[in-house]
Amino acid sequence: MVDANVITRTVGVSVVYENMRTGTIARLPQRIAVLGQGEHDVSYTTTPRRVTSSAEVGSRYGWRSPLYLMARELFNQIPDDGVGATEVTIYPLQEGASSAPAAGGIVPSGTASRAASFQVVANGIKSEKFVVAAGEVVAATVIAAMIVAVNAVVHMPLVATDGTTTCTLTSSWEGVSANGLRLSVIGDTDAGVEFAITQPTGGLVNPDISTALGLFGTRHETMVLNQMEYNDTTTLGLLQTAGEARWGELVKMPFVAFTGNTVASRATATATSAARRTDRINAYLVAPGAAELPFVVAAAQLAKIARVANNSPAVGYGAIPVPSLTPGTDAQQWDHTARDAAKSAGCSTSVVVDGVMQINDVVTFYRPTGEEPPAYREVVQIIKLMNAIYNLNLVFSSREWAAAPLLPDSSITALPQARKPKSAKAAVLKVLTGLEAEAIITSAKASFKATTAGIDGSNPDRLNIDVPFMVSGNSHVKAITVRWGFNFGQA
Repeated sequence: MVDANVITRTVGVSVVYENMRTGTIARLPQRIAVLGQGEHDVSYTTTPRRVTSSAEVGSRYGWRSPLYLMARELFNQIPDDGVGATEVTIYPLQEGASSAPAAGGIVPSGTASRAASFQVVANGIKSEKFVVAAGEVVAATVIAAMIVAVNAVVHMPLVATDGTTTCTLTSSWEGVSANGLRLSVIGDTDAGVEFAITQPTGGLVNPDISTALGLFGTRHETMVLNQMEYNDTTTLGLLQTAGEARWGELVKMPFVAFTGNTVASRATATATSAARRTDRINAYLVAPGAAELPFVVAAAQLAKIARVANNSPAVGYGAIPVPSLTPGTDAQQWDHTARDAAKSAGCSTSVVVDGVMQINDVVTFYRPTGEEPPAYREVVQIIKLMNAIYNLNLVFSSREWAAAPLLPDSSITALPQARKPKSAKAAVLKVLTGLEAEAIITSAKASFKATTAGIDGSNPDRLNIDVPFMVSGNSHVKAITVRWGFNFGQA
């Protein structure tokens, strides 16, 4: 811009970007923060790292690590099945002091009546096949073959070693979450060979996530993926405390934290959420009886949820299929009554349709006594609020509003940079109109009429703005009446 005190004849042309949106908004970019451990035998730092592929995670934190297993789901290569453009940042956790791995074992026995092949399965991950020859008395040679078959799979979450009469299987990370590992053996089970399985136990001391949460800083992480188990109340408490702070009016960067839950018993699965009635930060992603590790279940579902929240923030997550997961048995699935009870206890739900798991309800633990409906229960409503906060903040933290002269509505000025309360209301109207256009709120005009803006009575540099609005609902419940009758031949 040509300075105001220039007097010689001249022509200046300034090129200035101007936001010419009229009633449109910017969608809040969703960002996933992954809190998880690397492989026990891999050295890594706890510096946060943005990643764009599962291979990057595996090469840095170990291919058998929880971080890699979660990344495999987040960056699923099936079209439209991964996070898409959603940004993913790894917040690596170091093992806790005095932590220990989980360990189990498999003892083969019997004599093979014919040549037979088998596979060890750990939470849906299959080893290579190992063979028992016809007439072979199962002994050390079979254990050796089993060890080779297990360790040949790069992302197997256990390491196999020789326990003399046992194939010992030890988790590739340390902590209580490793106790979620489950073993089985599949193959020619009618060939006279038997396998006695001791499920992994003994995992002790989960990592402390406090330092990782402190590293969020000014990054607007909107979704947190938690590796720890569903009833680790220490970790859930730290997430809640950190998450509440992110709702602060000077921070303006709230998040929802997701933890996997595969417990088949509805009462057991919801015991922890039921006790945390004011927790609007934590949410379960569930798959009753699923074969996969709980944090893998959470990662697979969160990849879908983040993609929808990124592209269509007003749209919920019901009926989204998650084909990468292996559902539990029909007997383990929750019926309508159990799902309703689970949601009432602050727990998300899922259903199985034609053998494929689908996301159903996605809710936080939040439901204070006497608050109906609970304001912060539905995760999709929180995503809508995040978008409203984000867009209002974009407007009023811009250079245009940062230090503009502030005048009463009645003042007359020729200075284009000056702002008045009615200028604020006009800016709010654009945001409200855009939010309604995205189906995030309803009745933008009514909200605008109820919006107030005024210079503070005690501080001439302060503008008080009050913006009431109503968020849209989502079609969770459909009540359909079918009316029918007989045809009696009337015209």
